[in-house]
Amino acid sequence: MNNNEFSIKTDIMRYKPNQLSFLFCVLAIVLNVAMFLIIYQETNCKSNYLLGIDLVINVVFMLAVFLLSEKSKAYNLKAGYVALVMGLIEIGRIFFIPLYYHNKHLEYLKTEEGIIGLSNSQFYWCVGLMIAAAVCLFVAGIVTIIKSKRLTAHLANISGKE
Repeated sequence: MNNNEFSIKTDIMRYKPNQLSFLFCVLAIVLNVAMFLIIYQETNCKSNYLLGIDLVINVVFMLAVFLLSEKSKAYNLKAGYVALVMGLIEIGRIFFIPLYYHNKHLEYLKTEEGIIGLSNSQFYWCVGLMIAAAVCLFVAGIVTIIKSKRLTAHLANISGKE
């Protein structure tokens, strides 16, 4: 691709949304919902304040990622950096509810009420889904940062020629 074709493709970015970053953000939300369903449907986790806190964190996290996806469609540079931070937060969330209930499962394999907590397979699925969601957010952030810097440089070049 020569310089002129590259310039034309970059100029087209002004009129087309950043679909790739948007799709990775939406995929991160879908993966987070799948993890959410594993924890809240398939387990016998006793309700306590931790589940309430995690429920609120999940809702806020999914809303934030959706808003982030809309910003990334507009090649917002800050949205790219926020996506990277959200990916780190998603990795950190593994050590909150999934690990807590997996450890509960290992401590109390049998109670009067049956098995509690996350089994090994449920825990591994949750961790895998959360890591996949974090990777999606990292990819969305990197793509947004690269495309945003490319478009900003192109717009500066155009304004300098006029």
